[in-house]
Amino acid sequence: MSHHSHHPLRAIALLAGALVLLTGCGHTILERIDSRTSMRQLRRSALTENEASEHTLQIVRRLQLEKVYRKTPKKALAALAERLRASGDRETAFALSELAFLHVRRGHLSNADGRTYTTSAARYAHACLFDASLGPFFSEFDPRFRLAADLYNQSLAQLARLWRDDDYDPRWFQGEVGMVGGAATVVASERVKGLEKELKRSRLAFDYRIDAFANRRRRFGLGLPLVVPESEAGAPQSELIRQAGVRAASLFVSFSGSARKPHTVATVRLYDAIDNPSFEEGRRRVPLEADFTAPLAYILQERRQFLGLTAIRRVLRGDAVAEKRGLYLFQPYRSDRIPVVMVHGLMSSPMTWLPMFNELIADPALTQRYQFWFFFYPTGNPILQSAREFRDALAEARRTHDPEGDDDAFDQMVLVGHSMGGVVSRLAIMSSDGSLWSDFDQRNADMRALLQFKPVPSVSRVIFMAAPHRGAIMAESLVGRIGKSMVSFPGYLLEHIADALPQTGLPLDKIPTGIGNLSPHSRFMKRFNKLEMSPDVPFHLVIGNKKQAGVAGGSDGVVAYESSHLGGAQSELIVESPHNVQNHPLAIEEVRRILFLHAREEAPE
Repeated sequence: MSHHSHHPLRAIALLAGALVLLTGCGHTILERIDSRTSMRQLRRSALTENEASEHTLQIVRRLQLEKVYRKTPKKALAALAERLRASGDRETAFALSELAFLHVRRGHLSNADGRTYTTSAARYAHACLFDASLGPFFSEFDPRFRLAADLYNQSLAQLARLWRDDDYDPRWFQGEVGMVGGAATVVASERVKGLEKELKRSRLAFDYRIDAFANRRRRFGLGLPLVVPESEAGAPQSELIRQAGVRAASLFVSFSGSARKPHTVATVRLYDAIDNPSFEEGRRRVPLEADFTAPLAYILQERRQFLGLTAIRRVLRGDAVAEKRGLYLFQPYRSDRIPVVMVHGLMSSPMTWLPMFNELIADPALTQRYQFWFFFYPTGNPILQSAREFRDALAEARRTHDPEGDDDAFDQMVLVGHSMGGVVSRLAIMSSDGSLWSDFDQRNADMRALLQFKPVPSVSRVIFMAAPHRGAIMAESLVGRIGKSMVSFPGYLLEHIADALPQTGLPLDKIPTGIGNLSPHSRFMKRFNKLEMSPDVPFHLVIGNKKQAGVAGGSDGVVAYESSHLGGAQSELIVESPHNVQNHPLAIEEVRRILFLHAREEAPE
């Protein structure tokens, strides 16, 4: 073979080698992956992993900052801040926010450095969403838009944790704080200043798993959802009116000016999550991030004594709950919202309503029209006494919150009563001249208030849920007898009825209890069903049947259909459920339907 014959082979070999170098043929060019891997790659970010999103990494590679960031993150972040000031592009602000957040997540930073970089993450995420000086905004379909919102919210959460770790230093709400590429002057709104003590005791909703409710009800948007205990939790506004003791609130920090400038003013604002479904920011209407379930879980945690067997013993001992009885308002009174008053049943407490309330409170169409109250009373007391206390509490609410009687919404009140609470609610729309109880001495004012009454004028609709209108056999069973043996009357009740005892011929230990009143054969139940209900108040029935929905018959295990049913109801829903029908999803939806109906018919906008 001649010397020249090797030239074509050598040329081909050289060309092949060059192609390998140019195309990277030593690596896979195209590889099929499964959908789960694909979605994981698309969703990867500093929020979920110890790595930035592909969007940010592309910026880092373009600017040749990848090695710099991995070796000296602070230097790379400073370079990005310098580029942002020069170019003013939104994608650089996005990368700066995510990498600042990741730097805090990865590193063991001091509290001061953590505050600097977390504030930077929040500031530049805010700029991505609202800063018009950075060119075209991201589309709401762009993953960077959604990720910027999450980076903002989680940065606020991290700042709150750092504030906690800094022993809630009040200087966090005033003065200067350093940032990557500049500084911020922190200013607290007047509301934040006024609630500083409560904020120190607040809980971050993001930090808690909740298992006590079927659904965790949230509203998605911007802000930091908080559970804010009130400083005077459960303290009475008057003898029978109290606040629930906790608020659903959300914190928001607004950053002024262009992110291209080194200085900004960070204004800290606090919103009531129910009253403010949205807020104004950067000439846009923004939904407020909120967690409605976390405050209810907090109430359950703080009121554990009213759960389980302990609760049964407690609520039957009159003196144990006497000082807690009355109306509980979940929010401060609002004159433009219709009160929905929920009345619990035998051996229970307002805690029984929380699963339903959890579903209703998350609906802004309801919360913009209604306010929710809960009546708490010792269920061992005679039902007439509980009904009297209920009327007194409603009258006290009127005197406290609407003394002039000019609030139209107050007069559109809806009652929702479960079990014995249905009987108590029914008595609020009944009349009695006292003649049915002629064997009691009614010269005593307390006895007249107990036995002589008229419909509460502010009540305009009632929902009865598993209410034993004709009694319950359970009251005569072994369980009922055990329950009656556990009842003790509160001291204030004994004082009220002391003068009447000689007229009745009853010794103290024979005074009928609330449980005894529920016997179908009791003197109370027979007389109760002779009283007239107001014809002007529409009512609805929600009834449980343990075996089958929609069947007019059977029982919920405690109350028979024949006892729960009343003629003349606007509607009747029978769901497959035991006695705790108020927690059934279809029953909750029925209450929602009725409230919307009521808002349309009785209180049109």
